[in-house]
Amino acid sequence: MDRERSVRQLRLTGETVEIAKALGVEVWLRGGWAVDFFIGEVTRDHADIDWFA
Repeated sequence: MDRERSVRQLRLTGETVEIAKALGVEVWLRGGWAVDFFIGEVTRDHADIDWFA
């Protein structure tokens, strides 16, 4: 697993949620990252972060 990429994607996810919250925009994770957050652990490398807004 590419730990550096996962850490970067987690940081970007947090930043995106904070920006969206400040703007009053609701966002939801989709795809693999949504599953990982649901189960509470990173299960695999992710090529991207899927969002729904």
